[in-house]
Parts: sequence; C-alpha cells; structure tokens
Amino acid sequence: MRDAVKTGLLSRRWRFLFSFTPQLKFDTLSVFGKNPDLQNKSKFLMAVNQFLRCYTGPKIDTFQLTYRLGDESASHIDGWINFASQSEAKTIFLNFDLVFVPGIKHYDFPCHLLIYHAKTSSLKHLHLVSCTFTPSLDHAKRLISLRTLYIGYVPLSPCHLDTIMSTCLNLECLTLNSCYLPGSLRIFGPSSGLESFKISCNDFLNLELNSLKKLNFFEFAGIAEALTFTGLPTLRKAYFMFLNKYISGARYMYKKLAKDLPQLEILSVVLYPFEGLPVSDSASPLRNVKELVLYNYVWNYDLFGIVPLIDVAPALQKLYLTLHFSTCDQFNRAKVGSKQPHLQLKELEISGCIGRSCEMEFFTYLLDNCVALKVMTVRGDRKKYLGDGRWMNDGIPRVGSKLNLEVLRDMLLQQRVNSCIEIIHTNMLVMKLE
Repeated sequence: MRDAVKTGLLSRRWRFLFSFTPQLKFDTLSVFGKNPDLQNKSKFLMAVNQFLRCYTGPKIDTFQLTYRLGDESASHIDGWINFASQSEAKTIFLNFDLVFVPGIKHYDFPCHLLIYHAKTSSLKHLHLVSCTFTPSLDHAKRLISLRTLYIGYVPLSPCHLDTIMSTCLNLECLTLNSCYLPGSLRIFGPSSGLESFKISCNDFLNLELNSLKKLNFFEFAGIAEALTFTGLPTLRKAYFMFLNKYISGARYMYKKLAKDLPQLEILSVVLYPFEGLPVSDSASPLRNVKELVLYNYVWNYDLFGIVPLIDVAPALQKLYLTLHFSTCDQFNRAKVGSKQPHLQLKELEISGCIGRSCEMEFFTYLLDNCVALKVMTVRGDRKKYLGDGRWMNDGIPRVGSKLNLEVLRDMLLQQRVNSCIEIIHTNMLVMKLE
C-alpha cells in the first residue's frame, strides 16, 4: 500500500486488491515504511486521502489510524470517519498520539457523522485516544449499537458519561484509561447491559458504581479517595491496583472488600511498597473468593505477612503469588500462630522466587497447611498483567537469582514423599501431590 501511495501510480492490480482489504490501518510504518525522510504530516494526510479515493470495496471491517494529528487536520479526519461510516465499518480506532504533546488543540470526535438508520448502526467498537468526545443526546443515538468503547487521555464530564450510559444500552465493555475526570464520578446504569468496566486515573477519584445489573468484571488502577458499590449482583471478578497510601490493596482487601463486594469469586490485587502488610486479626472474610492473584511489590517484609491475606479467603481453591523486589531474607512463623489449614486450596503458583531461605520456609508452611493441595508450581520469572483480569509469566528470571530447582526438588520431596516433582525448564518446577 505505501509503495502505491508513494508513487501515486495505482496499477490495476492495486485497484483490484483494494476491494479485498477490509482492514484499513494507517500509521507511520504502513504509509512511509522505514524511510524517515518521508515522515511528515502533509504527506501522511495526502497518502491516506489518495488511498481512500482509490478504495473500491463496498464495506470495511476496521478503520484504524495511529498518527499525531490535532484539530488543525479536522477536515481530513472528518472525511475519513465519514468514509468509514459509509463503508459500514464495525471498528473505528483513532489514536492521535498527543498524550505528552502540549499546545495542540485536540480533534473533537464527530458523532454526527456516524450513519444511523432503522434504529441501528454498523459501528460496534470505538477506540479513541488523545481527542475530545462530547456526545449529545441528539447524536449519541448513533452509538446505540456499540459493544465496546475505549476512551484514553480524553477529558470527560459527568453529563457525557451519563449520556453514554443512558444511550448505549448495548454497550458491554467500557474502558476509561487515564482520562481527565472530575473528582467524583458516578456510573449509573439501571438499563445498561454493561458487563465489563475498567478505569485508570492519575488524580484522586471518588468513584461510585450503581445499578449495573449485568456487570461481571471491574478493574481499577489509580488513586482512589473512596469506592462505593451498590446494586452489582453479578460482579464476580475484580482487579485492584491502588497507587496511594490512603487506600492500599492490602488494607482494602483485608478490611473493606468483603463488605463492598461479598459475591466476588476471582480477585487480583497488586500490593505496593508503601502500604505494608496487615497485622490485625480483625479481617472481614472473603467467603466466595475461589481464585486469588497477589502481585507483591512490598519491600522489606516478613514473607509470612502474606499468610493473613490467604487466610481471609477460606474458600480459596487457586492462589497465584508473585514476589517482587524484596531484599528481605527473614521469616517469622510464630507470627502466623497455630496451624491454620487451608481446606479448599488445590492449586498454588509462586513466581519471582530467587532461592532465599525464607522462601523455602514459606513453601514448607504451605505444604503443611494446604491439606487439599494437588499442584504447586515454583517459578523464577514473574507474572505480568495483560488486562481483563488475565496474567501471564514473562519468562525472565530475576536478576541475582540463586534459585536452584534441584535443591528445591530434594527439599520438597522430603516434605511430601508421595509426590511427583518435575523441573520443566530452568525457570519452573511443578510438584503434583497425591
């Protein structure tokens, strides 16, 4: 495509191929290739315009644009969005790449250009980054068929969010990524079909979720002043990463989460260095949590301080724990108190191990107390978060690791003679218990 645009000589072969290109994606690489001399805005605008003029296909699936453009290019972008809508695009993806670029007026997304007829629209997925988005009630009906809406680095007012929630009744997934939000935000949707809501914020936020009857997944990353949950009967899965001292992941999980969301079954919590681990015995049990992911950034902690976070979920069946950055090499089993068997825990994975003595003692404690354990996995790499409650291991061993899986295998065999232990590769050991 870039060769045809660059030469301006579109052969019959190119014109034929255009009719079979349902995914239109425009960025620096696809338009200019690797030639930096060609990279400037006027040439980019001309190239995209030329390509679209020559496009002969009746419909497209996706129109994707990633390029640094502002309101000064509005006439061009309006034409492209009109083209995408006329071509019945199911996905419109616009990233104007202006997150850290001051002094440029942002493009205002034109809802009025979207085609709307017979109370429906072809547009199912809308992704907006670094623009403005001000849907009015008159024009928001053109978004009625949306299934997913991603808004990143966009200023949003409560009235615009209310318009989205009251109009986009087919919306299933809403993501607000580092948007410029008011201090208090209420997401209210008694008629909404929203199933997934993800929000990250860089300023203090008082957030209320109310009457979202189909919401199944909630993700929060940022600085929370307060969180309020009302009327969320189907919420089963949540991810929390608090970036402030006022509400920390450990304290919130230990004290308040069970009262706010007693129905949770799958929970991911990131623990940050400044928050410490809980020491109080007055926890509110998370009685329905069956799967727990703890990503631990805490520095200089006693590893057994994690035990209360496990104990708070008596129905736990799967535990995934990632150790990170700690230079501590201590354990204090006396802090745990008497033996507290975990009767339901069957699957355990501990990532980020480097072979410290406290880790070995921790493994011993878990084997003694997880009486129903079927599989324990020990890894030298760490997990990373993919979004939507999904994690994967990065495959990179920790710097300075002295983890010796052969020594660990021998130690574990002494604890459980009737077990099968396999070293999968240099980073991973799997223990299966009978």
